[in-house]
Amino acid sequence: MSTQKSQQAIQAYWFESPSGTLKYRDGRKPRRGVTHRVPGPPVLCSHGLHASISPLDALAHAETEPGSVIVWEVELSGALDRGDDKIAATTRRYIRRIDATPALLQFSRLCALDVAHLWAMPTVVRRFLRRGDVALAGEAAEAAMGAAEATRGAA
Repeated sequence: MSTQKSQQAIQAYWFESPSGTLKYRDGRKPRRGVTHRVPGPPVLCSHGLHASISPLDALAHAETEPGSVIVWEVELSGALDRGDDKIAATTRRYIRRIDATPALLQFSRLCALDVAHLWAMPTVVRRFLRRGDVALAGEAAEAAMGAAEATRGAA
C-alpha cells in the first residue's frame, strides 16, 4: 500500500455513520454534490476519507445501528492509499444517497429462510420472514426466542 495521486476520480461506496456526520469529531455532513477534503497524505484505517469499490466491502466496514442504513455512491480523488478492500483519499465527493435499509432487511430475511430447514421454525416467524410485515415482527421475535429456549432446554 502506497500513497499515489489519482489521475481521475474513482467511483466507490461509503456507509454514513448513524449520527449522519463524518466520524472522529469531524462533524461535517455528507450532502449530494458536496466535496469534502482532508490534508494529506491519506493512511488506511488512520487518516483520510475512506470508501470501497465494492458495496459489500463497504458494508463490512460500516458502523450501523438499528434503524436506517445509508450508503453513498462517492468519487474519491486526490492522494490515495489503496488496500485490498478500501481506499483512503484526500477528496471525497458525494454523488448519490441510497437508503439501503429495505434491501438489507429483505436480504437478511432471505438468509434466515435459507436455513429455516435447520430448526422447528414457528409459523409466525416463517410468515414474517416471507412477507416482511413489521406488524408481525414482535410476535415473530417472541416465538423465535421461545423456540430457542425450548431447544436449549431439550439439549
